[in-house]
Amino acid sequence: MLTIAVMLLINSGLLSQNIDDKIYQCVVSDFEQNELDVVDLMREIEFNLIASRVISAAAESRLEKLTLMAETGSIPGARTFNFPIHELRIDSILKHCTEVISYPIEDSKDYPLNQFFADLETLIDQHRQGISADPNKQKKLTAQLLVAYTNQFNPDSELWKMIQLKYLYIFTPPLGLTNLSEYFDHLDKNIDSSNAVRIFTDADNIITFDGEVVEMHQLCELLRPKILMEGKTILLQGYRATSYKVYSEIYDAINNCYLNMRNEKSLKVFKTPYAELSSGDRMKINRLIPKIINELPPR
Repeated sequence: MLTIAVMLLINSGLLSQNIDDKIYQCVVSDFEQNELDVVDLMREIEFNLIASRVISAAAESRLEKLTLMAETGSIPGARTFNFPIHELRIDSILKHCTEVISYPIEDSKDYPLNQFFADLETLIDQHRQGISADPNKQKKLTAQLLVAYTNQFNPDSELWKMIQLKYLYIFTPPLGLTNLSEYFDHLDKNIDSSNAVRIFTDADNIITFDGEVVEMHQLCELLRPKILMEGKTILLQGYRATSYKVYSEIYDAINNCYLNMRNEKSLKVFKTPYAELSSGDRMKINRLIPKIINELPPR
């Protein structure tokens, strides 16, 4: 009897993981049909949260910060990556894929993600008045539910990781004038400058690269060996008086440089342009050339 019980438990866990994988692939495929690589987006979110010292790469770190949000209603630090994630309607696609994949399965309503979304809707309805008075209350309640459901998913589940990262992104405030001091205190002040490239633009919009004055068009040429051969990250900083247009152009130049390097690596490894890779292969290229940009508070 004990052997049978153990086998049933193992089979149940494998079945649950198999459903997780199928739902995850459904979500990825749905976004790909709309020409959006959600895997790459989540990778960028994770890299930025790690670079901003909000979380580490460990799964335990994500749970730790969600628990902190559930208990206190806030997460220390701030992110420097901004994307209109609300417009993606990720939850709607997750619900759709969950229903499609789990529906044929007996007792599909007991599948954790079905329960999670049902409980989330109930929770919001029950506390609608309190949420109207305090918008942060919904984040706190959602975090409490995320923490409660974490143990029902395999630690290696890419599906649950996607959900955690999506909410951690929403819970973490973007870097702004109101939280600069909090962000800077939370960011490791002892950054190893020997493993980072510092790009700075002053009040006169003059650009320097590790202390040397450069032109905008020179940035990528200077960055390439630092990133490809030395594996350095980027520290980007400006003055409060720096032109927003100039600062944005610098940021775009850095991003385009990463994109060009990833495309070259893709052609070398897969004989295919980066934009045409599958989400899995694109993730492999991203790991070979990780993009970590730390935007430091303006002077």
